[in-house]
Amino acid sequence: MKYSRTFICEFSILFLLCTVLSGTGCTTIDPFSKSQSDLEKSIRLFNRELESRSVETSSLFVFPPDRQEYLTKMHELKDKITFYESSVLDLKFFKDNIPISVEPDGKAGPGFDMVVATMRYKFSVSPATQLKTKIVHHEWKLLQNKWFVTPDINMFLE
Repeated sequence: MKYSRTFICEFSILFLLCTVLSGTGCTTIDPFSKSQSDLEKSIRLFNRELESRSVETSSLFVFPPDRQEYLTKMHELKDKITFYESSVLDLKFFKDNIPISVEPDGKAGPGFDMVVATMRYKFSVSPATQLKTKIVHHEWKLLQNKWFVTPDINMFLE
């Protein structure tokens, strides 16, 4: 049985295309990796908005029952505080309030629903010009597939 050169070429292309498409269909996105990625993005965005003193926008990341208190305190504080730097020092992962292990590459185990982010802030509070450095632990909770923080605003006033 002889096949034409065109048929062999078309068959080869079709076979290659089917192989590529079936290979990509078998890969899945790790939902826990996405959750950790969403968390890290939320931490970055919250801190950016906090540091820029955008109270209303940063409040969108605050755990709903704590939001009104956050808004009240931050409106009082926003004209007095100047942020210079913030950094994430550590993330501790929990599932049902029990610590879970973290892989050497920094990925958390499956199913975590709470994270304690240890942050370092460098800031000053007017009228003082002295730079302060504080370490604070922000608790982040997963609620309806979105991460919310319970920030410790009082530490900026100490």
